Amino acid sequence: MYQGTTEKTCTRCGATFRGGTNQTCGPCRTIDRDCVTCGKTFRGRGRKCYDCRATDRPCKICGKTFHGINRTCAQCLSTERLCAACGKTFRGNKNTCPSCAPVQRECACGRRFRNTALTCRQCTATERECAICRQSFIDGGHTVCRSCRVTTRQCETCDRDFRGDQRECSACRTTERQCVTCGAAFRTAGYLECLTCSGRGSVYNAQRRIRRLAAQIDGPLPRKVYLAILASGPCVYCGKPATSIDHVRPLSRGGQETASNLVPACAHCNSTKHARLLTEWDPARVAYGVAHSPAVAAELARELVTMC
Repeated sequence: MYQGTTEKTCTRCGATFRGGTNQTCGPCRTIDRDCVTCGKTFRGRGRKCYDCRATDRPCKICGKTFHGINRTCAQCLSTERLCAACGKTFRGNKNTCPSCAPVQRECACGRRFRNTALTCRQCTATERECAICRQSFIDGGHTVCRSCRVTTRQCETCDRDFRGDQRECSACRTTERQCVTCGAAFRTAGYLECLTCSGRGSVYNAQRRIRRLAAQIDGPLPRKVYLAILASGPCVYCGKPATSIDHVRPLSRGGQETASNLVPACAHCNSTKHARLLTEWDPARVAYGVAHSPAVAAELARELVTMC
């Protein structure tokens, strides 16, 4: 078993806890101790106090020198962003605003829990009647029991019959696929984009995900729209086989997440164009795109008018 999930007994207080290489639980490690550097008494788990750990260091985002223990300065941690849940603009370092973020609260039954809901999981998971088989079951938000949801159905990708409650079979959800944005091969379940492009990675990718959310007009596009654009033809910039989807006007330059702003492209053209406008990119590839794509021609005309 993985050590991080091993249940063990604290050698100091005897309480049961889960931990990797630690022999004492968290409360026993968080005690008053003397800093090994300055000798000052502090409360924590480390060997050094905050003042000794905090040094002048460059921010990994803006490069500004700051004093602290984090890798980014306070200004970069607390930026103005859109809440991923409600869309409201707020200032902070989370993906959700304080009103949508999970907070410690008390349920009407007296239990204390940490979530965005108003009631705890035990109270939400009430006994109800299945809308199909009429049998009683306990579940949180479903109106159909597990037995009725897990039925034999057809996979949307390979058309193979399988038994489950997903839209795709397990083989199609975990097979190697190409990212619709950058064309890189990745293996995951339920995603059209790789870890880098979907915003599930670094700070830059999280900011890109927020830009995509802000650029949406009628909500996220259905998956079939992206697949249809990818299969609509070769790369509009060079004529090679299309392996990715390009935003004609980049999201960071005011582009929208709409079908009219998406064109099929090869990985090389998509990566070299990056966040450039058409007037800032390779003229030969832009000319090819104007001749083969109405979306590229319309965007170039708008950019030329703006320049004038």
